[in-house]
Amino acid sequence: MREPAIEMGNPPVRLRLNANEHDSIIKEAFFMINYRKILELYFEDISQRTISSSTGHSRNTVSNVVRKAKELGLESLDDTMTNPWLESFLFLEKQGIEKGSGGDRHPELNDATYQGSH
Repeated sequence: MREPAIEMGNPPVRLRLNANEHDSIIKEAFFMINYRKILELYFEDISQRTISSSTGHSRNTVSNVVRKAKELGLESLDDTMTNPWLESFLFLEKQGIEKGSGGDRHPELNDATYQGSH
């Protein structure tokens, strides 16, 4: 059986991957977490179970996103809060940055709009 391969770039580079690596890349490419939709529904007082059904994300994923938003005092969304922005805001550790380096986690969000808990 041949190892899965993925072609990337221009000109394409063929990557040889084991089955787990291949599955992980495919999942990340096609099943990105829709942080914005999860939080939009949550802020409309939709239950986490219903959010899970509506978005196709597991209840654990929905719960983790909501928990992190609460921890960080996020109470509403604006147009600048895209999925990539929300991912880096909520899960800074996924970006490979150590906690505690550089002071305030997100100094741009110190206004009253984002303070408090939902």
